[in-house]
Parts: sequence; structure tokens; C-alpha cells
Amino acid sequence: MREGLQRTVASEGFATAHAPVVPAPPPSATEDGRFTLHAASLTHRLSEQAAAAYPGPVERFEMLQLLGDGANGRVYAVRDRDLDREVAVKFLKADAPVPREEIDSFIAEARTTAALEHPNVLPVHEIDVNDGGQVYFSMKRIAGRSLGDAISASTDAQRADALTGPNRIVSVFIGVAHALSYAHHRRIVHQDVKPDNIMLGEFGEVLLVDWGSASRMDDPSPRLYGTPLYMSPEQARLERADARSDVYCVGASLFHALTLRQPTWADEVDAFWQKKKSGVIDPVSRSELRVSPAALIAIAVKAMAPLPQDRYARMEDLVRDLERYQAGLAVSAHRDSPWAILRRWHRRHARAIWSVAAAASVIVCLGAMLYGERLKQMATWGEPEVVERFADDAWRQRWIIPSGRFALKDGGIQSTGLLDCTLAFPTRLSGDVAVEFTGSVLTGARPCDLSLFWDRQVDPHENKAIGNSRTGGYMAQVGGRSNTFTGIRAVDGATLAISPFTLEVGREYVVRMEVIANQIRLLVDGRELCSYTDPFPLTGGWVTLYTFGAGKRISGIRIHRRSLPEQVPVTAIADASVRRGQFADAREVYDEIGQSNPHSEVGREAMYKAGLCCVRLGDEDGARSRWAPLAGSDWGERAKLHDIDVAVAAQDHPSVTDRIRSSVRSRVADVRAHAVGKWSEAVNAIATAVSEGRQDASDLPSYLSVYDQEFPDDPAAVQSAFNALVAIGRPDLALEKAGSQAYLAVKALGLLGRDDEAISRFGRNELTDPSYITSGRFQETNATSPTHHRYVELLVERGLFAKCERLDDPSSLLVTGRLQRLIESGDPNTGRFVVACAWMGRLDLVPATMQDSAEYLLATGDWRRALERGGKRMNWCMLVRHCAGLETFIAGDVGGAMDLFAVPRGREFCQRRFEFAHYAMVPFLRELAGDVGALDRSCREVEARERWTYMQRPWHIARWLLHHESDDEFLAQPALGYGAAELELLRGIDAERRGDRATAAAAYRRYLALPPWQRSSTVDPTPGRFAAWRADICYTAPADH
Repeated sequence: MREGLQRTVASEGFATAHAPVVPAPPPSATEDGRFTLHAASLTHRLSEQAAAAYPGPVERFEMLQLLGDGANGRVYAVRDRDLDREVAVKFLKADAPVPREEIDSFIAEARTTAALEHPNVLPVHEIDVNDGGQVYFSMKRIAGRSLGDAISASTDAQRADALTGPNRIVSVFIGVAHALSYAHHRRIVHQDVKPDNIMLGEFGEVLLVDWGSASRMDDPSPRLYGTPLYMSPEQARLERADARSDVYCVGASLFHALTLRQPTWADEVDAFWQKKKSGVIDPVSRSELRVSPAALIAIAVKAMAPLPQDRYARMEDLVRDLERYQAGLAVSAHRDSPWAILRRWHRRHARAIWSVAAAASVIVCLGAMLYGERLKQMATWGEPEVVERFADDAWRQRWIIPSGRFALKDGGIQSTGLLDCTLAFPTRLSGDVAVEFTGSVLTGARPCDLSLFWDRQVDPHENKAIGNSRTGGYMAQVGGRSNTFTGIRAVDGATLAISPFTLEVGREYVVRMEVIANQIRLLVDGRELCSYTDPFPLTGGWVTLYTFGAGKRISGIRIHRRSLPEQVPVTAIADASVRRGQFADAREVYDEIGQSNPHSEVGREAMYKAGLCCVRLGDEDGARSRWAPLAGSDWGERAKLHDIDVAVAAQDHPSVTDRIRSSVRSRVADVRAHAVGKWSEAVNAIATAVSEGRQDASDLPSYLSVYDQEFPDDPAAVQSAFNALVAIGRPDLALEKAGSQAYLAVKALGLLGRDDEAISRFGRNELTDPSYITSGRFQETNATSPTHHRYVELLVERGLFAKCERLDDPSSLLVTGRLQRLIESGDPNTGRFVVACAWMGRLDLVPATMQDSAEYLLATGDWRRALERGGKRMNWCMLVRHCAGLETFIAGDVGGAMDLFAVPRGREFCQRRFEFAHYAMVPFLRELAGDVGALDRSCREVEARERWTYMQRPWHIARWLLHHESDDEFLAQPALGYGAAELELLRGIDAERRGDRATAAAAYRRYLALPPWQRSSTVDPTPGRFAAWRADICYTAPADH
């Protein structure tokens, strides 16, 4: 039975994979004429073409011996006389006539292998058909044997050379994992990683072979393959395989190489499959742990977790643990005992300890005494430097609250603010830093954000915008985006690493962020969810805890630091200088290391970092001169990333996309990840500029092409691709891109005016809260609660100005006409301040920094410049365009006006304060221009199709104009807002259409008599200009008006 379970089988054969196998001896190449190659040799062809004869055999190929006989192919050793080398040739083995699907599968194997140009993947030379009609492809022949053969030849007492030590085994699997990492990047899953498919060359080569079982991740109906002894539980259950299935297979193979037994076994077939499908691994014995390091067993076991989400998320994460083990460092899959930590530390430092001892024993003894007290702390994170227990209100003296509010309760603090609530540590932290806290979302609170920010330069004493700087920093968000996202993001919004983890209400979590050298790690309850490696050592920074809205509890904050003595690499001193911002000093040390070790890995690393220091110092030529010798190495690949930054700075978008495309195809995993991150940064910057009206969207399609072709399913890039599609006005495509990310799907549906669909798809929860609000269904949310983060805004939308009079926030002051108080107490660099000044007739108080804003320009009547500045803004473009369009219409340019009234594609359902102008004024103007019945047609369409858009206001406008509802019904709409003022405008239009000019003029003048804060919440000159124009027309117009 064991032999059957070691065979590769397709999914339909899983149930019978235990059947006895009695292989017939395969015929040799000479016995079976089908498996031969015939081609004229180079010497023979030269003899035919040249005057002189070239001695040599006629045949190019010499069939040597059978190397292997598999399920669908037979591999022979063949001498290629033209190139004087031995190659391996694989023939398709099938009975004639060969089924088309078998030929297609064989060709797909050759093409897949050939496409994976990686040092750990066997190169394919060519594919063809021989004279006998047999399909074959040739490839490199490796002198050596498979890992499976090495395991079979090993015993506990005597292991094969490849298995003689843990580090040799680790080296093999690092190579295998690198090959798979690259394959996964190319959207390919192997499905059948096992020792028999890992070739070990005589000169250290490690090659992953047999890609005939591979499938593409984007194949809608891939065929499942696998070897029962090594396959993942989901493969055994006939579920779709993905990259994490390969992680499992690598773990199973690693386990077999370490222990010399398969991880799962049962003597009865049914019992085996039951264990396999449920992910049961046979326990590791004490004798096995004595032979194999516990850390390596732990790595293998983590890779074989029954649930895919509990394994290493990516092959790169598995590689990182293997490399950390090989370097003598702790691994994420295993927690060492203090003695193990001590032994590991001694192994790494033994030479230095004893060298110093020989030179200065007294100093060593003294150092040993001092170091003995600190050994445990230095080998681990040790005791925290800062512990905050929130025992009393004295915590307020030790922390800064840049935004929001917190209240002390039961040995912790609870957020009580409506929006951002941040708690910042007042001291800048250097060295390796770990910050953790115990947090929870209280019952009834909105589940989101128990997060940490790391800002490189933003001092919370001076800047309240923690986490929003553009000077460098990271956000480690847990439960971000309405609890749909956990991951690490750059301050510009680019997603660098992502996890599907979400928060549960009422449950406590230990949230931890570690900043180690140039790496950020995010952990929850001791489990690493994601990590990101910066190209440059992090230079220290400020830590801020972040929550959103009320009802988040924080307790037990702990801050750990590790200082320079633990940083034992030769580059540690220079790295420390970088942390302090002393780039010139660091460059000098890096240069010395690089020049002393030009051909070593540490020397190349030093020259790479020296070049980065040059970049920070503005010495571009110095950086390039140091990076030039690195060409072709992994560090050279990393250096190429800087070319992307240079192209971005120059706004050379074709060069940016070309360089990103090149880097995402790199063989180096972290280079690929950084290239995707740089793509996200560039796309987010352009998308933001487009949405703010500062740039057109013409550059975004080329970036989206890179995404679609190179990394279409990378979860870290989905948000940026979504932003780009929204920016170019394609929320329909953005909805497709959102996939399983519900937060994005809800946002896209809102932009398409389909909030009702969002509610039906995702139900009633915090995620769809905006959909309920946009639909005007306030009572079905907690939006009516004072703790809701949009409470004041929604009081205004609902027309509840009396409640706003009892509040003293800037918005409430503005909408209730307390303008002088707002001007005296408000921030002058805000739109609200400009609006207050405009309404008071005090535009002279507006600072120069705000005199280019749309609010100021509209208030001064400069609508042309306002159109130039704000006519392309995502949410406000129509406010400006309606103003410009009305002035153009009054001037007699009807066509130009209608062009301005047209809502740009993708912006139809995200505008602010435009319901009257778009749904009533513009159709009425069309009628004035000769389009008979335009207003009635528009209103009927709105009544039929737009029940739930813009808080139902367009629907009520349409129904009132169609005489389908009364004044009282109109004034009872859920989002009345400024509906009472708008009703006067509607009365004017209705009266004009009936020919009652006096009634129309009176209605318009009643509107104009209202104070500005009772008409709108911003500077919106269009309704007032329309009312004044039509009032004059109605008062003085001849009979044909």
C-alpha cells in the first residue's frame, strides 16, 4: 500500500491510490522504436554544405539509457553530439492513438517548466515530435539523485550525504522554497512537491522537477494532482489547491527528510485517508526530537497546519524561518527555552568570546559578570522598559492624546471620541522596538482598529496628524477599514502586507508590533499575521496606538527595546549610525566593509547600503558607482528598485511601469514585494491627485496594465488597483476587482448608486452603515446616536438644526449661524473658516493659504478659476461645474452649458450638495432651451430608478415636481437637510412651468431672503444665482417667457 501512496495521481485516482503497483520492466530505447531521436549531426550537415568533409557520425543524437519511467512519461539519457553534452529527454508515454488531452498536458508541462527561469528549476531546452510521432522535450541532465533516493538510502545510524546535518537539509529546502516562491509569483502551483521530485546534483545543485502536475491559479477549473503521502488536506478533500497547499507539501517533505518517515500514516487505507483529510500528523517521538532540532520540526509542523490560514501565508515566510534557523536566530514557529537561547547565542559569539578571552582574560571575567546579569534580556526582548497599567489618572502625564478622547475605567482606558482616538508615547524610540497592548472592542461598539503606528519623524508634541505624515512611517492595522483588513500600510496608503484576520466584539487580543532592524512585524496573540521589510534600516521613530470611534478598550501597554550589543552582524555599527541619521558616518563604515570583502555576501550588502546612504545624502552618482559592481547579484536586484523612485520623481510614467514590470519578475522575493509596494505608492499618489482634481487620469491605464499582467491577485495591491479604477471613472470594474474584500465592494456599489444591493448582499452591520445612511435609512443604523462618528454631519443632513445649536463643534457653529464664534475659535486653514468669512462678508480674514480654494474662489465670483481648480475633484466637481454651467447658460451658450452640466463618468453618485441643481434645475433649463417635457422625463426616471440614492432626496424632488406628493410629505423626508429652502426653489420652477410668474418670483425671493446657513452648508452660489436670475425674469419677462 505504501508504494501506491507514493505515486502521483490525479484527483479522480485519489481513492484508488493505495492499489498495489506491479510495474512491468520498461523496454529500452532500442527495444521500443517509438522512444528514439533522429536528426542529422552538425558534422554531417557541414560536410554537405562545405567543400571539405567533416568527419563524424551522421546522427546527432545517441540514445544512452533509461533514467526513469513515470505515469505519463519516460526519461532517457541522450548524448547531443552537436553540443557535446548529455541531456535528458522526456517522451510522452501513451498508447497510440494518443488522446489530445494527454498531448496538451505534456506540452503544458514543458511550457510551464520552460517559463520558470529560476536557478532551482530544471531548464528546458526544446520541445518537438520525433519521427515516430512521439512528443518529447529535452532538458538539462543532472548528475546526482533525488532527495527521495537519499531518504530511502538513509537509516538512523547512517544517513546519506545530503542528510548528514540539519543545515544541509535546510539548504536543500531553501532552494526548493525559492523555486516555489517564484512559481507562485508567476501564478503557478506545483501541487506535487515531494522528495522524489527534488533533485540533488553532485555539485550542490537543488532542482524542483516534474511540473506536469502544476496548475495555474487563475484556471477556473484546474485539475487536481498530488501524492497522498505528501498532499495537503484540502487536496485530499478534492478542494482547490493554492500556494499554501505547496507550503504543506514542502513541510511534509521537510518532515520526512528530518525524521526519515512520512508525517501521516495508517495501516488501513480508510484510516489513512481519514487522517489525511482532517490534517492529522503522527506525533513526533522523543527519539526523533533528539536527532532533529525542535525548531526545524516546528517549522515543518507549522507548514503542515490542517487549516491553510494557519500555515505560512507565503513561501517567502517559510524561507525566512529556514534562513533564520540557519543563521542561528529564533524562528517564528518555535519558542525556545532560555537554555536554548543561551546555547544559540554562544554558538554565534563563541569565537569572539574566546578570542577576547585569550587577549584580555580580566576584562572578559568582568564582562562575564556584568553580562551574566543581562544575558537573558539580551538574548530575548527581556523585561519591558515601559509598562502602563492605567492604575489611576497619572497615565495622562505619561502619554499624549493627539486626537480623540479616552476615559479611565477598570484598569484600562476606553476610547470615547467620535473619530480618530490616538495615544502617543512622548519619547522617540531607537534600536529594535516591540510595542504591545491588550485591546478589545466592547459590546455595542463598532468593530474596527486596534492598531499601532510607527512614524519616523512626526513628533506627537508638535504634530497632531499622527499616522498621516508624508515623511515616512507605517501603520500596523488590526481590523482596519471597518474590520475588513489587517495588515501593514505605508503612510501614503499603499498596502505592504495583508492578512484576512478580523476582530470579534467582546474578545481580548494582545496586539504587538515589532520594529527589528529594517523589518516591521505585526502579531496578534503571539501569531505573526504579516511582516514587511524596508530596503533601509529603520531610523527610530514615534509609537502611537490608534483606535477609531468610541468603545475600544486598551490596557497593559508594554514597550521593549533591544540595543546595539545584540546586533552582531559586521554591519551593525554602520546600521546604528543610519538609525541616528548619520548617513555620512554610516557610508564610511559600509565602504570599508565592502572594499575589504568585495566578493562576499556581507561585502555586497555593505556596498548596497553605502549606496542607500548616498541617496539619503543626495549623492546620486556615488550611489550608482557603488551599485555598479553588484549587477547580477541579489543586492544588484535590490539596487534597481531605486531606479523606480528616480522615475517616479521625474514623473516619467512609462519608465516607472517598465522598471516595476522588470522588478516584479525578479528572482529575489523581497524585490518582487517591494516592486509591488512601489507600484501601489505610485498608483495611490496619481489616484489621489486625480480625485483632488490636480491631475488627469491618463497615466493610470498603463499602471493597471502592469497589475493585470504581473500580479492580478496580489492581495496587497488590490486596494490600489481599486483606487485607480475609481479614479478613472470605472467603479463597475472596481467592483469586479473588489472580489472578496467586502469593504471595497460596498464602496464600489455606493459609487454605482446601488447601496440597496450592498445592503442585500452584506446585511446589516458596521460595514454597510454608509449604505444605510446614503439610502436615508437612518433608523436602521446607530447613526442617530451621539457616539456615531458622523453624528453632527447627519444632524445637518436630517435638518435637525435645533440639536446642533446645543453643540459647539465647528460644523454645528457654521450651520447654526454662529459665525463670529467660529471665526474666533476655528482653524483658519479649513473650508469651514472660509465659508464663515464669506457669509459674514469678511473675506479679508481668509489667509493666503486658502485663497486658492474652491470655496474662496466661488465666494469671490471667480467661477472660471474655481472651475480650473475644482472642476475635476471627485466629490465636489459638480458644485463648481453647475455654477459655471449656469453662468454659461445665462450667457447664451446652451451647448457649452450642457457640457458642463454632464456628470463625469464614475462620479454620478458621490457628489455633495447637488441634488437640486442636477435633478431639478438642469432639466428645467433643458426645457427653457426647447427640450419639451425634459423635466417630466427626468423626474419619472428618477422616481422609477433612484429610490435610494442621495438619502432619497432626488426621489422626493422628482415626486413633488410630478405632483405625486404634497408639501407635507416632502418636508417629512428622512434626509430633509435644506429641503425647506429647496422647496421654495421647486415652487418657483413649478409656478414658472404653469405660467404663474408672480407666484414663481415670490417663491424665488423667499428663498433669497433666507440667511445663507439656512440654504446650504457651504459656499454654493448656484441656487442663489438661479433664484435671482429667474426672479428677475419672472418680474420683467414678456409673455413668451
